[in-house]
Amino acid sequence: MDPSPFNVLCIKALLRYFELVLGLKVNFRESCLANVGVEESCISRYPRWLNYCVMDIPFVYLGIFIGVNLRNEMAWVPIIKKL
Repeated sequence: MDPSPFNVLCIKALLRYFELVLGLKVNFRESCLANVGVEESCISRYPRWLNYCVMDIPFVYLGIFIGVNLRNEMAWVPIIKKL
């Protein structure tokens, strides 16, 4: 998807419709936006519109590193230690 202001606001609107239709709450204050192939100028501007913070890749989700090379043995060490 093109990172245009219109598309960003459409994503925000879709998340709001999700809230209204399903009755579930999207916590925008705890949501993060990641930069994947988008210019830095967009990343600095869009999170303010969406009330999101910006996160760096790789990041940890449920104890697993997301965005790392899983072929690398060191990426699996934290998971093996938890098991």
